[in-house]
Amino acid sequence: TTTGLNETSTPSVTTSSTPVATTTLGPTTTMAADAAPPELRGVWTTELNADETMRLRLDRNVYQANIQGSPETGTGWISIEDDTIEFSGSDRCPNDPGGTYMWVIEDGTLTFDLVGEDPCGRVSFLDGFSYSLDTPLP
Repeated sequence: TTTGLNETSTPSVTTSSTPVATTTLGPTTTMAADAAPPELRGVWTTELNADETMRLRLDRNVYQANIQGSPETGTGWISIEDDTIEFSGSDRCPNDPGGTYMWVIEDGTLTFDLVGEDPCGRVSFLDGFSYSLDTPLP
């Protein structure tokens, strides 16, 4: 088996000098390497206090956070590497430098622990709160 270029400069594989047809595929949707793993993707909820339930949606490389019943939703980006997650690009925090948290899911409960600083206020609904999965996402 040899590999070479056919007359149209498209890569092809040939066996015994007989060209093999090649197929050009269109763009595909792939998930970024730093996207949320399946077990993290979903809508999670936690009780902030007796009157407020926080809804946190983690979906691939984005997050949305809002207090249940509130019309206001904060959005931004997430990037996951192993057991750390960085929240950044908040539409509620100009020039958001990001905040990094350790995350763990134990017995169906998701918790976050701040690593360093998060100047954009996410610590008020992430650090130390216990989230339950409300709706898993594909």
